[in-house]
Amino acid sequence: MTPNIGIVASLDILSVDYASVDLVMALSEKDRAAMVERMSSRHGFRQLTYMKELGMGNDRYRMVDIDNGDHQIQPKDAVAGVKPFTA
Repeated sequence: MTPNIGIVASLDILSVDYASVDLVMALSEKDRAAMVERMSSRHGFRQLTYMKELGMGNDRYRMVDIDNGDHQIQPKDAVAGVKPFTA
């Protein structure tokens, strides 16, 4: 299972999707493997590029940490310290 990466919010649906994928990709290989397999097998990455082609949003975003003074944060910093679920 993929660890809980938190909540992403925006008025731009494509930015939210891109940020969510970037958060998953910032996890360790072991922690992201199952989710990446699911996204790949269901054409999730193509869905993002098609949404961009259709003009459904912007693939550029700025991630801020609202719990820490709205400071800009990178995906790898946002997922630092997340713990995987245990059975």
